[in-house]
Amino acid sequence: MKKNMSKEYLEAIKEFENHFRASVETGKKYEGIHHLPYNKVFASFVFTTITNRAVTLALATPYSSFNKNTIHWDYASIGGIVRSILENRLTFYYICIENVPSEEKSVRWDIFQLHDCCSRQRLFSHFPEEEREHNAGFEDQRIEITERIKANSYFCSLPLKERNKLLKGKNAFLIPLEDLAVKVGIEINDFRIYYQLMSSFNHSLPMSLLRMGEQKRGRGIHSQVEESYIIMFLELATKMLRDSTDEYIKLFNAS
Repeated sequence: MKKNMSKEYLEAIKEFENHFRASVETGKKYEGIHHLPYNKVFASFVFTTITNRAVTLALATPYSSFNKNTIHWDYASIGGIVRSILENRLTFYYICIENVPSEEKSVRWDIFQLHDCCSRQRLFSHFPEEEREHNAGFEDQRIEITERIKANSYFCSLPLKERNKLLKGKNAFLIPLEDLAVKVGIEINDFRIYYQLMSSFNHSLPMSLLRMGEQKRGRGIHSQVEESYIIMFLELATKMLRDSTDEYIKLFNAS
């Protein structure tokens, strides 16, 4: 079966695995470090998540070193994994890496926490009433975080409409994901292609289900279409791993 693989596919796997192993070794090097500022602690959480997703990607990729004998091809699931790597990459850069003024950095973190708190409130609101005891604590947190945000000078400089929107806790980021993608070196049009395509798989949208027969994809067997999609996803994942690892090392080596 491996003889049917293109040279480009095998090279994409090799490149991905090289950077995947480097990210794993980097994570091991800095594990167990305590008493760090929040950006480094959170960076370790997100970097670990990126690496874990990469493990799953390696296991799902036909004929990788972690999956040498598989005969099952599933480009759509691989696309979903890579979308998660991409989103975590953007979060990693936004919260932990980008050099912005202290007030902006602080409010980024608070808006992120507010989204977490409000998301948990909405989730628990659907539970039976006797299981909603956690919501009281979330409401206290929401009020505390909101007051901190309102006192932030960077937040106060934003337009009123934007401030009111952010205080609802439905936005985790101050800037659009497209803008973040550009900051991490992805062309905006490329990001739109990647994100729309991979999102269609995650949400089982019509674009992921229709035309399967004529495009010879989604049947669990090798095809040129399956292979070409996986090459594209591996190349994106490789870039995310490489750049995140480089930034992680610089972050932990900084004084």
